[in-house]
Amino acid sequence: LSQLLVDAANGFFQEILNYHSLFPSIYKTLLFVFLLYFIRRNNIGGKFFICLMTLYIIPFFFQMINGDLLSLKQEIAALIKLLYPYLLLNFILRFQSFISADKLLKILCIYGILAGIVILFSNFLGIQGSSALIYGYGTKGIFRAGNDIGLIIFFSLLLVIYLGVKEKKLFWFICASILIFSLFNLGTMTGLFVTSFACAIFSLMLIFYRFKDLHVPFYCRSFLLVCTVAFAFLAIHQISSIINYNDYMANKFNSFLSGRSRGELPRLSVDIFRQSTVSQKLFGFSNYKFQRKLYYSAYSENIYLSENSDVRTPELDFHEMILSYGIIYGTLLLVFPIFLTLKSIISFLRRGTFLEFTISMISAALLLHGILAGHVLFVFTICGLWFPLYAYLDNKINFAEENLKQCES
Repeated sequence: LSQLLVDAANGFFQEILNYHSLFPSIYKTLLFVFLLYFIRRNNIGGKFFICLMTLYIIPFFFQMINGDLLSLKQEIAALIKLLYPYLLLNFILRFQSFISADKLLKILCIYGILAGIVILFSNFLGIQGSSALIYGYGTKGIFRAGNDIGLIIFFSLLLVIYLGVKEKKLFWFICASILIFSLFNLGTMTGLFVTSFACAIFSLMLIFYRFKDLHVPFYCRSFLLVCTVAFAFLAIHQISSIINYNDYMANKFNSFLSGRSRGELPRLSVDIFRQSTVSQKLFGFSNYKFQRKLYYSAYSENIYLSENSDVRTPELDFHEMILSYGIIYGTLLLVFPIFLTLKSIISFLRRGTFLEFTISMISAALLLHGILAGHVLFVFTICGLWFPLYAYLDNKINFAEENLKQCES
């Protein structure tokens, strides 16, 4: 909840009042330091944090020797974003025995649900900015990054659908409707296509697959099939109307289908990598220097000239990690996200539960988005919500109600 308030306030000040505040950076740093107090080496979150923090000395040392370390402040900020989720996972795993499994899922949903309400409410009041700057369709409300908030709402949507199906409460389906509407209202590729695709897969799995922890009666499957067909027609109509209405969105759609959703930035990043030295390939340029080189490469080709900055990110996690930290450390940063995704998929294939299917869907979508389409691992909030889902996949860790059952037995 505090993170939502910070992001909403920061977006309001920057987007509406055009005032840049240091408070979000101060908040993230203080939260990072607070979680450091609880670090332990006896769980996977603590082990990964200590390992990655220690090994960062290697690229840092070579970047300093090569003269690539231009902004220590920028490097610390980037490192906090990347390592914060491991601290949060460590914290949750350490105190997991004091919280119920369902309560943790509901806590992870809060940000997305409230963000969806904020987007719709700010749109109603007219306090908004276009998700695609002055060219695009949709609104991100008072939040700064449309794609980031879209991923967070998408994350919450899948968990809300799971809770709604499991608990069979109208409240969760109302929340799901709010999240779907806010995602379509965002007007981003994530909001339009990924949401439709994920909802379709969820519906088809509930109709045709028998989960071991969930019983769906035949009449519910039949009703869900009718709703799925109706939703498919509505989604296709809505998306086609948006694309036909707005030239910018039509171009984004064509880029999305051609696999070039980030324009020329990935190509420029690859060119920078090819022209780098062996040391820079192995240990990176540093985050700030790479972003400067990418900006001036784009500047030389008359790309993104309107930005009031001397840095530019490729908006792809894979490219930014490899170019910033090199092949060695950049690959290590991808180990846990890949491990979490594979573990969730294998767990689902072995046990066939609806929860593990939900986690595998979330993990696969976020990992692929980070590698192929945008930022995930460099976004402070997204991984802070995603990584704690590991707690549901580790058989050695018990939630509060499981400990209570063991005591009663």
